[in-house]
Amino acid sequence: MSSLCHVQSRHVCVVLPRNVRVHAGQRAHEVQPDFHLVRVEPEVLAHDAGVESDLDIPIVPVHANANIPPIPPARRYAELGTYLAEAIAAAPSAQRMALIASGHLATEVGGPRQFLGGNSPDDDFDRDAVGWMRDGDLESAIAGCSFARLAAAGNVTAQYLNFVTALAAAGGRPATFAEGTPSRFAAGPFFSWDMSS
Repeated sequence: MSSLCHVQSRHVCVVLPRNVRVHAGQRAHEVQPDFHLVRVEPEVLAHDAGVESDLDIPIVPVHANANIPPIPPARRYAELGTYLAEAIAAAPSAQRMALIASGHLATEVGGPRQFLGGNSPDDDFDRDAVGWMRDGDLESAIAGCSFARLAAAGNVTAQYLNFVTALAAAGGRPATFAEGTPSRFAAGPFFSWDMSS
């Protein structure tokens, strides 16, 4: 991300393929300019090559910085989720759409806690983070994801902010499924929302 744009502390940089149009009704004028939309050729986005197949499924990768400080505050990720939900709702297509996020719970990569074993470098963060999704508690997720708290939980834990975006896109609804699956070094997050009801 840093090679594509400079991310200021309160801004979320969203990278979209050049051939994607963004629709968000009235809020487009309020929100879109503040998100630093960066257009790139679709070939630049690795997800296109790795995810596309022979299926005729349109994929729109959205990349938001959750790796390299300065990391925007959690509220900005929630605003991005609201914006994406409005853009999806305003899309001129009647197709069914999915929003897919990837990220981490408490995770340390290359740091002193990576090989301690025992599932997670911060079980308390993981428990809270899964609970926020399970309960649809967007405000607690925002409050619990300060940069200091995320950094204390592990050096790549800020990627959890992508799930804050997903929770906001789901309108703060409780997740249909929310789990942090134990593994050797970090719990794997799995969250889903059934928006059909």
